[in-house]
Order: sequence, then C-alpha cells, then structure tokens
Amino acid sequence: MWPALLGTVLTVVGSLLLAGRSRVDSAGGTGIVELAFTGTLSTSNGQPISSQYQRVMLNVSSVRLNTSTDLSLSDTDPSWVTIPVARGIASNFPSQFITTSLNFGGSGTLLTAAPTLLQLDLMPLQNLPVLFNIAKVPAQTYGQVELVLDSTLPGNVVPLCPQFAPAGEGCVTYQANSASSIRAQFSSLYTVHVDAVLPLVVNIAVTVGFRPGADPSTARVSIGPSISALGNQIGSGVTSNPTLGMVTGTVTNFDPNTTTVTAEYAGTDQVVAVTKLLPDGSFLLNLPAATTPASTLYDFYVSGSAGYVVRSHVAVSSPGATGFAPTTNLGMLPVPFSTLGSISGSVSDACNGAAVEGGTLRLLVPDTTVAGSATTCDLAGSPRGVPSNCVTVATAATDNLGSYPLPNTSFTVVPESPPPGVPHYNLEITAAGFNTTVPQVVAGLSCPSSRFANSCSFGLEHGYLTGSTTLSGPNSTGNRVNVLVMAEDSGTNNIENVTLATIQTRSATGTFTMAVPDAAPSSDAIGVSDFDVFSSVQNLFQGAPQPNSGQLIGTASKVGAPFGDCITHGTPALSPMDCSGLGSVFGSVEKADPNTTSVTLSKGDVQIMQTEPNSIGVAPNGNSYNFCAPSDFYVLTHNESGVAQSSAPISLARPLTISSPCASICQDGNRNGTCLLCQPVEAPPLP
Repeated sequence: MWPALLGTVLTVVGSLLLAGRSRVDSAGGTGIVELAFTGTLSTSNGQPISSQYQRVMLNVSSVRLNTSTDLSLSDTDPSWVTIPVARGIASNFPSQFITTSLNFGGSGTLLTAAPTLLQLDLMPLQNLPVLFNIAKVPAQTYGQVELVLDSTLPGNVVPLCPQFAPAGEGCVTYQANSASSIRAQFSSLYTVHVDAVLPLVVNIAVTVGFRPGADPSTARVSIGPSISALGNQIGSGVTSNPTLGMVTGTVTNFDPNTTTVTAEYAGTDQVVAVTKLLPDGSFLLNLPAATTPASTLYDFYVSGSAGYVVRSHVAVSSPGATGFAPTTNLGMLPVPFSTLGSISGSVSDACNGAAVEGGTLRLLVPDTTVAGSATTCDLAGSPRGVPSNCVTVATAATDNLGSYPLPNTSFTVVPESPPPGVPHYNLEITAAGFNTTVPQVVAGLSCPSSRFANSCSFGLEHGYLTGSTTLSGPNSTGNRVNVLVMAEDSGTNNIENVTLATIQTRSATGTFTMAVPDAAPSSDAIGVSDFDVFSSVQNLFQGAPQPNSGQLIGTASKVGAPFGDCITHGTPALSPMDCSGLGSVFGSVEKADPNTTSVTLSKGDVQIMQTEPNSIGVAPNGNSYNFCAPSDFYVLTHNESGVAQSSAPISLARPLTISSPCASICQDGNRNGTCLLCQPVEAPPLP
C-alpha cells in the first residue's frame, strides 16, 4: 500500500501555503518535501540545559539538499536545491514564545520572523517535530542536507543567572558563535519521486558552551550545532520517520477533484496538514506525534465535497527508536450529500457599532460518533463552553470594515446542510476584549440571530476595566515608562485583552482603560465573572530591549468583571513596579509527561508565566524547567492537563550589587557606578 500512498498530494497549511519554491527545477519532474525540525540540546558540562539556559535560538535562513555525498562540496555548486523560510509562519510554530511576564505580549504569543529568516527556539522542539515549510524539489536522489544560518548572527542564547560573581549577567540575550552552515549526509539516501510527498525531519543537536563570564558587550556563547536526517527507510510497519505518526482512512461519496482531509491539533483550529485523495478514496497523513505509548490528539475533517465528515480527539503515536507504531486508521468516512453555499456578514462592537477588525470566526461541527457526545456545538456545561467533541471545519477573519469572508476561502464553499444527526452548525466568533459568541447557522446557511436578514452579522458584547499602574516614587528615568497591562480569566493564563499605560517623567502613576468580556452577556455568548490583571515593563540592557523585565510585576487578583454590556468596572491599583533586578529559578517535576505536564509561576493568585508545551520530561534533560523573573515572591505549581497537582512557594534571590561596567537591567542606568547582577535559585522537586 505504501508506494501508492506516496502519490498523495499533501499540503502543509496555515501560512505555509505561501511557501516559496526551490531554486532548481528539474526536467525529470518534481516531488514535494515536507520539512520539519526536531531539537536535541545538551551542555558542555553535562548538566541539564534547563539548569543553565532559558533559551537557545538559531537564526535559520534555509535548508539545502544536494545529490552529492561530498560534505566538502562548494557552497556555490549549482546542484544545491533550496527549501527557503516560508513567507508566513504557522501559528503553531515555536518561534520565540513570549509569556505573560515577558516582553510585550500575551501568554503563548509568537514573534513572527521576517520572511528571509526564522528565529528558531530549540527548547520546544525536543519532544515533537514542528513543520518548517514545504517545497517542490527535483525528483532525484539526495545524498546530503545543509542547514544554513544567518552569517552575521547565527543565533542567540539567554543564560540563567550566574552561580558565582563577578560574572556575566543572566536572563539577558547574548550572541552565539557558530558556523553559518552545517551539513550532514543522509543515514541512507533520500529519494524524492515524481508527484510524491515525502516527509523530511532534520534533527538539530546543539551543545551549548559554558555560561558567559562577562556581559554581552564583550562575551559570546559558543554553540556547536550539528544535524542529522534519515533517508527513505520504509518497510512493513515502519513509518518514514520515527517522530511522525501515520494516519490512514478511506472517504466514500467524494468529488475526486476537490475533496481533502485536514488534520488539526485537537480542540483548536491549528491546521497541521491537508491531503487530497487517491482514486480509490484512500489517504495517508504523516503527523508530528508523541512516541508510543504516549500519543498526540488530533481532530480530522473531510471537506471540499458535498458535506462534512468529522472525527475528534483521535490519538496518534509515533514509533520512536523502535521503528514500530500502530497506524491510526480512521476507517470509512462517508460524505453526506449537500449543495454548497457561503457564509458571509459583518462583526461589530455592540457598544458603539464600530467594525471589529481581525476577529476570528470558526465554523463548528460536532463529532456524533463519540458515544454520549453532544449533537450540537451550542454552549453547554458550567462554566459554559463549546462541547469538547466539536471540530473546526472552516475559518475566516474580519477585514478593516469588520466584514468576512475573503473570496475563495473555506467560508465560500460550505455544505448548505449539516451532517446527518446534526441539527445545525455553530459559528464561534472571538476577538480580543469581547465575549466569545457562538450563534447557530441553520440549513441553508442562514443565522436566526443575525442583526441583518440574509447575512450572518453580529454585534460582540463587552464591558470595560479601568485602573492604574504605579511606581513607589516619581519616574526619574528621563523617559516615559510604557507599561503593558494584561487581563486574564481569574486563576488561568487565558489572556482576554492587553493595553498600554504610560507613566510620564516625574509621575508615579499611569492609567488604563481596557475592553474585556462582561459577566452577563446574551444566551449565546460566554461570560467571564472575574479577572486577574497584571502589568510588565520592558527594560533595556546596554541599550537593547530584553525579553525579561527586572521591574516588579504589578498585580491585582479577582478584580471582578463588568456586570453588563458596555459597563465600566474599576480595578484596585496594581502593586508597585519598582526595579528589583532579575532572578532565575530552575527545578524538576517528578514523573513528567511532555504531553500533559506544565509548570506555572504565580505572584499571589495571579498566573504570570507558564512553561512551553512539550518542554518538560524530554530526554536527555529530564524533567527540568526554569523561569526568569523579577526578584520577588512567587508560587510554583505543577499541572497535569491544566489541573494543579502540587505547589511550592519560591523566593527569587535579590541581585548582587557589583561595580560597573555592566549596565543595570532597569531603565535608570547605572546606580552610583554599580549595577545589579541576578542570582539563581534551585526549587524543590514538585511531586
């Protein structure tokens, strides 16, 4: 079955649909390479990477293939085939994560790289491969692969606080020294067939040198990246790569020209891959997945034909080092008959009628094959939410006039009738600062609760939070201080909205007003009863903006929510944000599972930071984690699938005061010829 399945036309989507083509065309035809990265991190002294470094980032320019196995081949040889950085980066790609206490952004927000360069954070890549790009390449046999880094700045690292003084600063960005290109032969030759799709997983192994002993103006950190990649190693029961799981199935009653099968991370609209069908309706998807016996959960849907077919929360496993893992078979997927239509309309602010730009719309269909599951995606449960068996089958975004969809998108080819046993679709509408609304879309693609006839147009509800951010004394920096203020659902790290407050020179206070969901919206919207509010200041170090702040994080917990639409609710003044200098903490979690384990750092009852997905419980670094944060009192919490298991208080050590020439992490520069050197703390193991 495998040779036939190689003809499947697999397309990685998200922004990856905009992928550039390779620079070499072939008269013999082309195939498609689906390129992904994994990471392996170690240190020169053998200690876990998380005990010494917070981030290790490579600035990736491209990946190149060559038919030759000669690793001394010239860089200018015309036979090189280039897979460039995609023109857009998918939302599930772990370029540098910014957590809520860090550089101006919300929890899990991603910094999108420039089109010609991707800053790749290796920390989250140690468990699951992440798709980089797809490209058409000449159909031929390749002997080697090359990772091309930026020649001027190949990478950056962020060390934790130094253990001994005097030494370099911790929790600030250092430049990394590395070769700009790294090559490796395939372990067996890698052959791309005409019109075939082949996964290619490149593992990037980096050995990071000793932590720097001076500040970033004079010190660099040595890194020694190497790469490895499997060739075509396919046999009975063996996947094309030990980090990918195989999913198969057969679709019936389909249009062979338009029908596709899409894989998303379960419960999200993050598309991982899409495939067309073979003439007999069969398909195969290679998906990043945890190693057996663990698994990664995916949602699947069939679209582009007469009707939707969905499957939710399907477990997919990869074989790992054994080379064997069960193929996940979705079985027969019969497409119901329906004509196609479109869903269109506008989204506005219910308080003032202004257009809501950048709102997200998701069309939801329930998986009724799950025993006892919901047959609609109407809000249910307490707290109210979308049932877990619902699958996103189409997405849209509003333009600057609040209108949707764009032409030739998934909202323009929607089956007019929901699948059998499903009385109606649901349309989930979200935008920062507004109540999530989930109205119904009935057969014929009309919306009973629409503001206007013959469209699906809605006004999103919200209220307002007002408050202030403070310093204990007047701002003496000579510059205004910009403060990022964030509101999250109380007791979670679900950010609802962000705004800026400004503390002017010689003032100690800045004020803010922020739109947030209210507590009593209409029946098809989700209310929020309580918010935690916190604030962070971006600091400079030697004139460069830093991802970690040395000023205290201002917090106010359980401030309440506006009790109705368009109503303003005042919050207590956030705690002062004086300069305390940076600290760091590292620790371990007992029996961590990369798929379910996370650690949060809270100040009082307010969650400030959370570890990146799949970052704990990864060999060879064990169950370790770390955080950089202002020197203060916090609580560490071990979570499994978001449920707290254990907690421990932690005090981040006060920085040492040392003499210049290093610059202070806080924005007032050197203090009487001295500066603050951050100090590390080791946390007790979390059971």
